[in-house]
Amino acid sequence: MDFGKNGNGNRFKALSTLRQLKINYCSYKYDNNSIIDFFLNFINLEYLCIYNHFGPFIINHFLLPRNLKGFFLSGYYNIVKKLNNLKRPTELIVSELVHLRFLKIALWDNDDMDEIGRLENLEFLELAGPKINVLKEGTFKNLKRLETLRIYGFRVEKIEENAFCGLDKLVVFEMANLGRENSPLRLESNAFKGLSYLQTMSIRNCTVLLVSEDFFDMFL
Repeated sequence: MDFGKNGNGNRFKALSTLRQLKINYCSYKYDNNSIIDFFLNFINLEYLCIYNHFGPFIINHFLLPRNLKGFFLSGYYNIVKKLNNLKRPTELIVSELVHLRFLKIALWDNDDMDEIGRLENLEFLELAGPKINVLKEGTFKNLKRLETLRIYGFRVEKIEENAFCGLDKLVVFEMANLGRENSPLRLESNAFKGLSYLQTMSIRNCTVLLVSEDFFDMFL
C-alpha cells in the first residue's frame, strides 16, 4: 500500500461512508501528509481494527476517527512510548473517543488504567498482555455500562478489594493466564464485590492465591 505523494491515497476519498475498516499486517510506505489525508476521509468510521505496526503511527498522529464505537488494536509495542516519551501511552488511545463502546487491546506495554477508566460508554473491554501488576480499588468505577470484561496475560499479580466496584451491569467476566508459580495472583477478600448481575465467570490457567477461606461468599 503506497501512501506516498504520488501514491494511491486519493483513491479512498470516495469511501467517506465506510463504517468498518480492518488493517491486517499490510506493508506500506507513506509521507505524513498523504496518510493523514487518507484517514481524514473516514469521517463516518465506527469500527477500526489494526493488527500491525501501522497502529502506532495512527495513534501517534491523533488520526482516530472521533465517532469510533469499536476499536481493536494488536501490536501496540514500545514504539509509541519511545516516539512520544510518554509514561502512559493510553492517553493517545482514548483521546476524545467519547463514543467508544468496544475496546480490545493486545500486546501493549502500559501500566496505567486511568485513561481507559474514563471511557464511560464502554460495553466491552478486553485487555491482553498488559503491563499491569495491580488492579487497584475502583479501577473500573466509571464503567457503569460495561457488560463484558476480559483480562488475559501473566503480569497481574494482585487484585485488590473492590477492584471491580462500579461495574453495575457486568454480566460476563473472563480471566486467563494470570499469575505464575513463583508469583501467584493474589486475590484480596471482596475482590469481586459489587458484581451483582454477573452471569458468567471464567478463570482459566491462573495460578491463584486466595487470601481468605470465605472468598466466594460474596457470590452467595
